[in-house]
Amino acid sequence: MTSKSYLFPLLFSFLGILFSLFWILAFTHFVIFGSDFSLTNLILLPVLLIPLWILYVLEGFLNTLTFTKEGVIIYKMLFLRYKCIHWKSLDYSFETTESGKGSNSQVIYLVKNKKLIMRISDVNYKNYFDIYNYINSNIENKGTLKLTLFDSFKYFTKGTIPKLP
Repeated sequence: MTSKSYLFPLLFSFLGILFSLFWILAFTHFVIFGSDFSLTNLILLPVLLIPLWILYVLEGFLNTLTFTKEGVIIYKMLFLRYKCIHWKSLDYSFETTESGKGSNSQVIYLVKNKKLIMRISDVNYKNYFDIYNYINSNIENKGTLKLTLFDSFKYFTKGTIPKLP
């Protein structure tokens, strides 16, 4: 089974990539290597990290998941690489209902060695419930949590696991 993405995140990611490339080219051409170049311009190099961070965040929208009997294969489309996670290496999964400003979304997290390693949301994938059923048929589901979008982001970026009921 392969995941099916929505068109809007792909379009948004594509526009983000174009913006990031434009930012890098314009910034390096006009600010760093411009006609009035000085060594103090090199202090502005960390500003180039902004589009790199944007690319890192947008990469999450460009993942394609393939589920096999052995595990999950994650294709990272932006950097043209893949990662394979075997079902036997995963400890368990749990689901959350993230409440945002406008609506609620369903998210399932995969846990390996007491760390969150994967986040799958119904906002990103059309066939989320097929993915959810396939994951639950292969690994144990520990339950449901209700988190805000901020809490979910905090747990996922730190890699920590919230206390499950």
